Amino acid sequence: MKKIKYYYNTNTLRYEKLETPLRVTLLRVLGFLSAAVVTALILVSIAYKYFPSANEKRLMSRNEALQDNYYTLNDKVKKLQEQMGELEKRDNNVYRAIFEAAPIPDSARAKAAQHEQEMKLVQGMDQGKSLYFRGQHSRPAGSAHCESDKVLRPDRRVHKEQGAAAGLHPGDPAREQQGPQPYRVGVRVPDRPGL
Repeated sequence: MKKIKYYYNTNTLRYEKLETPLRVTLLRVLGFLSAAVVTALILVSIAYKYFPSANEKRLMSRNEALQDNYYTLNDKVKKLQEQMGELEKRDNNVYRAIFEAAPIPDSARAKAAQHEQEMKLVQGMDQGKSLYFRGQHSRPAGSAHCESDKVLRPDRRVHKEQGAAAGLHPGDPAREQQGPQPYRVGVRVPDRPGL
């Protein structure tokens, strides 16, 4: 049974029951709960900081292994770069000895490597475009087809100018013997090396 508490009332000079209001009881309960939650959070944060779980231990060991692999790969890359430098020196010496000419400059080699990277990038982009254009084929034939014909249609003036530069005119039998002209869009390129 609950213990009953009394207090002495100085106005009435009697002992009266001590009754705590509901508000005071709620405040005491909430204060206790908040203190318990804060203490639990502090203890859990300390425990996680100094005592990692099994999953964290596994992830930490995996991270260390990956860092070790990264360092070994960096060492291999440095060795390969040194070997490439030695090969370039040998190549330059062989080029001088065999062809008796100046070797290929390093800027040309760097430019060739950059060109290869650009080609790989463009090929990757072309694959993405082909997927895009496959989706475009589902459009009606009148909309996208006409626009692509306008873009791909050759410029007739370019062919006439090329023929005139070569001394050939439309209807000339020598021009007809040359065969069909390749399509060029706005670019003036000679067909034969002599032009």
